[in-house]
Amino acid sequence: MIHTIKLYLIRHAAAEESSQVADAERPLTEKGRSRMARTVAGLRKLNIQPEMVLTSPLKRAAETAAIVADGLGNIRVETLAELAPGIELGTLVAALRTHLALNELAIVGHQPSLGQLASFLLAGAPDACDVALGKGGVALLSGDIAEPTGRFTLDWLLPPKMLRRL
Repeated sequence: MIHTIKLYLIRHAAAEESSQVADAERPLTEKGRSRMARTVAGLRKLNIQPEMVLTSPLKRAAETAAIVADGLGNIRVETLAELAPGIELGTLVAALRTHLALNELAIVGHQPSLGQLASFLLAGAPDACDVALGKGGVALLSGDIAEPTGRFTLDWLLPPKMLRRL
């Protein structure tokens, strides 16, 4: 049985430089927060309504996820350890499969992991195609998460600048 899910891949917004604090604790910059709030306003105009936001445990991603969740209507946010940088892609896909009941799911994470996930879902390999998300960028993929390899389509990939202009 095929269950199509809309999967929004969202890269975290601009964060403080790594020399100031440990990488996992880097917060968003004020400019990053402001731009992400405007990006989410653009997402609202596209009528995006994820049922849940999953986020990397890193501070910059969690802060971005909170902006997304609040801006789209107080959506529930959960931390997913498998969204941290460097996690094996198969482990991440297996974790995403636990959300089969959802129709729309947003995930907030990092590059190159999000691009590799998109490539895997679209073409069956993490390096089959180059899917680059700028900070605050969003991609919408739709497909069957139960059997993801090659069963997803890229509906759109929007840079944050375009979303802020909507």
